[in-house]
Amino acid sequence: MLLPVVLALSLLFQGRGGRVSGTPLVPWFLAGFALLAAASSAGWLPAAAVAALSDVSRACLVTAIAALGVKTSFQEFASLGWRPVALLVGETLFPRRAGTVRAAREKLGNTLGSRLFVSQRRSQ
Repeated sequence: MLLPVVLALSLLFQGRGGRVSGTPLVPWFLAGFALLAAASSAGWLPAAAVAALSDVSRACLVTAIAALGVKTSFQEFASLGWRPVALLVGETLFPRRAGTVRAAREKLGNTLGSRLFVSQRRSQ
């Protein structure tokens, strides 16, 4: 979804002075992402390469988030009030809960699926 949005915005602002001459229409990392995603979806990349690239991607994301955190002044952030702090805490906890719910659903689904399979085999 990111690639079409960036491409549409680039085309939209291209004629309005938003694009500096010599800059690409789409950033190189976004084009590389699209190529790697297509290659992975097509099955052209070995599983080991996909796992390694996934680890590199996670490391880059953690580095970017850490860089933002280093520039954050917690005193200034706290001075904004309790609502932004509550939002930050909630956003930090929500992905963890979503992952827990997803894992529970997968486990329940697998258990339910195996029970259905066994009951169908017994009835035959």
